[in-house]
Amino acid sequence: VQLLTDRRTLRKAVWSIALFVSIVSLLSILQHIMSNNKIYWFRKLTQGGTPFGPYVNRNHYAGFMDMIFPLVLSLFLFHKPQVMNKAIREKIARMFGLQKTNIYILLGFSAILIATTIFLTLSRSGIVSLSLSMIFFGLLFLSRGTDKKRGVIIIVIFMLIILSVGWFGWEPIFERFEKVRNAEGNISELRLAVWQDSKDIIRNFAITGTGFGSFVNIYPRYKTAVPGEATLDHAHNDYIELISEGGIISFILLTCFLLTLIYKAFRSFLRRREIFSIYVFIGSITGLISILIHGITDFNLHIGANGLYFFFMSGLAVSAANTRLREGLNETYLKKMRSPVKLLAGIAIALLFLSLVFNVGIVLGASYFSSVKETKMNEKSSVESLQSFRDKAYSAAAYDPLEAKYRYAIANTEKMLSNNTDAAYFYKQAVRLNPVNGEYLQRLGIVMSESGMYELADRLLQAGIKYDVKNTSRYKRYALWLISIGRKEDGVEIMREAISEEPEKIREYLTLMVLSGLSDDEISMLLPERVKPHLIFADYLDKTGRDVMAEEFYLKAIGYLKNEEKIEPSFFHEICRFYVERGNYENALEIMKKGIDFLPEDAGLRMNIAGLYEKLDRKGIAIEQYKRVLDIDPDNSEAKKRLDNLLLKIQ
Repeated sequence: VQLLTDRRTLRKAVWSIALFVSIVSLLSILQHIMSNNKIYWFRKLTQGGTPFGPYVNRNHYAGFMDMIFPLVLSLFLFHKPQVMNKAIREKIARMFGLQKTNIYILLGFSAILIATTIFLTLSRSGIVSLSLSMIFFGLLFLSRGTDKKRGVIIIVIFMLIILSVGWFGWEPIFERFEKVRNAEGNISELRLAVWQDSKDIIRNFAITGTGFGSFVNIYPRYKTAVPGEATLDHAHNDYIELISEGGIISFILLTCFLLTLIYKAFRSFLRRREIFSIYVFIGSITGLISILIHGITDFNLHIGANGLYFFFMSGLAVSAANTRLREGLNETYLKKMRSPVKLLAGIAIALLFLSLVFNVGIVLGASYFSSVKETKMNEKSSVESLQSFRDKAYSAAAYDPLEAKYRYAIANTEKMLSNNTDAAYFYKQAVRLNPVNGEYLQRLGIVMSESGMYELADRLLQAGIKYDVKNTSRYKRYALWLISIGRKEDGVEIMREAISEEPEKIREYLTLMVLSGLSDDEISMLLPERVKPHLIFADYLDKTGRDVMAEEFYLKAIGYLKNEEKIEPSFFHEICRFYVERGNYENALEIMKKGIDFLPEDAGLRMNIAGLYEKLDRKGIAIEQYKRVLDIDPDNSEAKKRLDNLLLKIQ
């Protein structure tokens, strides 16, 4: 705001932004057409993403462009050539003869480029917020009674945008919007479940929140939507995340800031007569509205570039509403504040210095640790490599003393070097810095257990589960610890909870249970009432030579088909294989018939049935089944071959 009270600087800033964003949008389109899945063709993504332009995430690119597009569109409308009432042909000729028509055309081309890239990102939130903000844009123009012909120009621009997008194809955009609903017609967005989880965070930390930047740490305590070890850095809603981390206090502060900004700037805007100021204000305030709408379904204001541009656009809105553009007048309508300048300057410099030291420390810490963070360390690693890793982690912790992961890394290496006392100390440090990290809590619990402090270890291991409720690794570690100290019944109960959370990983749990010394009966009691776990256990029994018990669990698996959302052909093939290997074709056939009851159009099941009838020398029925397979899958060459062979035998 201070900088842009100078009329020349204001104009230069606006033009600089328009030029910069036009270049970025052009490069982004070129990258989209000739993409090698790298940012600007050379920056490789190391942690996944959906890149567009210079952004790792296409939604955040769309959010950035949503903010700037109204400003460029305002400049375009401002530079509309003024041609007196004449015939259309004369108007066009006259317009192209004017000195600034080239600027007008370039700005129009830039506006089309920018909006086209928003559509090409396939960002649903970006497209919706752009569309809604344009309604607000039009209302602001109507409030000032500006030239109605500009409404026609806006319509023409949007028609050109639609044509530009159509050149790339509308199908991907329609597909993105269709994915909001699943096959049953219900809204399937993960965001909704995350917001639902976040309600409990807000309820428990209503006044002050959990602390800014802590959503990634606290969310595992409340998550129900994200399975396993996966978590989320952000709530995908700027307002929910703001209240979660900053409570009602931060929400009130933000609301007061926005209302004050818009109210004061709008009052100044209504009395302005300078057209350039009016257009820049409308563009900048519309950009703010756009990003605020986008914030309902994303976390744009947590992205450095977008957050900084949000505040730049805020300052631009204030300046456009107050900076005077005519020579010989006061620079601004804003009044100078009477304040102790030297004191405020001293405080500002001190804060800047502290901020610089803090952030340089973070960068240096990350730099030291980056050289070893991908290194896999274990007890088999050499002492020299462990010590080198530890020294790097020590350096990182010294530069960035508030980062828990460096102390956790030190603790792990000290543990591998058998320095248990030092390991316990640094595990405690890590827990103090991040007291809701389930991994840190449980690691400390194991160390405490090795020191004979079983009660404290038990509490820490339970806390690890409490603060990471969907991460079954926490349950497994606690269950194995309970079994190791002789509390087998408690361990079995915790293992049951883990298996119920992810029954698809039953093979991994089965290995753990066998290694822990659980009997077959104890293992069978832990199996959830689902098909897959029983099939895997039956397969284990079969491979260890317990045929009778294996058959019992194969048949039990069939009894749990009613509990499955999706019936898979492999359920029946696996049991069929068991019987076929023992020459029991009749039982195998019964299993296949049950499969056909559930999946009558599955060609693979019918192929198996036909083969079994063939083995039972019931050739007529086998021929019927092969024909049925060919009805379902006419290109099935194996079925054709077998059918021809059978027909030859009969002849």
